[in-house]
Amino acid sequence: MTELSNEVMSSLIEVVYRAGLGATPWDDVVDRIASLFDGAAVSLQGHDFATNKHLGVMTAGFDPDAVASFQAHYATVNPWASGMARWPVGTAMVSDTLLSREDLQRTEFFNEWLRPQALVMGVGVIAYRSRLRFLALAANVRARDEERFSAPMQQVFQLLGPHLNQAFQMSRLVSNSEICARRSDILRRLPVPTFLIDSAGRIYDENEAGQNFRRQLNRYFDRQLRVLRFLDPAADDHFSCALNSIQRGEYAALEPLFRVRNSTGQSARALLVPLLAGRAEDAGFLGFLLEDQPIALLTISEEVPQIDERHKAYVSLGFTAAESALAGALLGGFSLNEYADSRRLSVHTVRNQLRSLFQKAGVRRQGELIAMLARHDGRT
Repeated sequence: MTELSNEVMSSLIEVVYRAGLGATPWDDVVDRIASLFDGAAVSLQGHDFATNKHLGVMTAGFDPDAVASFQAHYATVNPWASGMARWPVGTAMVSDTLLSREDLQRTEFFNEWLRPQALVMGVGVIAYRSRLRFLALAANVRARDEERFSAPMQQVFQLLGPHLNQAFQMSRLVSNSEICARRSDILRRLPVPTFLIDSAGRIYDENEAGQNFRRQLNRYFDRQLRVLRFLDPAADDHFSCALNSIQRGEYAALEPLFRVRNSTGQSARALLVPLLAGRAEDAGFLGFLLEDQPIALLTISEEVPQIDERHKAYVSLGFTAAESALAGALLGGFSLNEYADSRRLSVHTVRNQLRSLFQKAGVRRQGELIAMLARHDGRT
């Protein structure tokens, strides 16, 4: 065992803060602790205690097959996990305090996973905890080394605990700062209404076009709710399913593009895609340090009627460019309200254009106008 001098401990703490700043990977911290206690098995692991789901692990000194079986099954039957979920952050913990040795030896975890590796106990610290998840740094000791390693390990983890917590807090702040800069750039560059959505379905941020879009009288969203809800039930169901797919990381099941109608019946195209904005160092289970960040990007593009080449021929009927645009939209199935919304015009203005069309086309009803336009298109 390496002598735990002030120089050695200062060097270890320096590595912890370097990892917090992203200057070195967290694996270096795990490897450095394993080198202090030759023969110990060290891990940095994440756990979701609300769902009892294993989030991932970095290890040193473990057999690779044991690590694989831990990730596949034994992490979910770890009898220490419930005690770790309640343990104070930054304070050293000993496995015998979490669960008596006698009770441990009656568990599947001990008999099928610890015992074959000759591991009998562990010392660790909760390095970071969020509302539902924690990160634990721990060292497991083999029977032959228990008496020699137990006390020094407790000393090391007690000293490291507060520094580990601060380093992870710092990592989170640095990541958030970098992501905020990228997020602002994304919102600034996109000309269409764009919204950043968090895991609860709330609008986390939006660009100027998005702010203006939400102020429209003919709304797409229920503005009384904190979470984003579409007034169109079919669109709202699609949005919820797509957001759930993004939350679970099941991108193969994601259908990002869907159509949504507003309160007047006008339609728009919506696109919901994952917001993959984390740093490389935060990949894998350490990504939960950013769990309160937006996870998806939503854009809304209203469908604006276009004048194709044949509708330009309406000029021969004496229509102005604005009247030709309205004529093409009516022939394409748009209502007056939909056309007014799409062109940012008042319905009063559009009705005046329609009356002018009636006069120039020699008709009295909208249906007669559309029939005349269809016959004209057939000739041209």
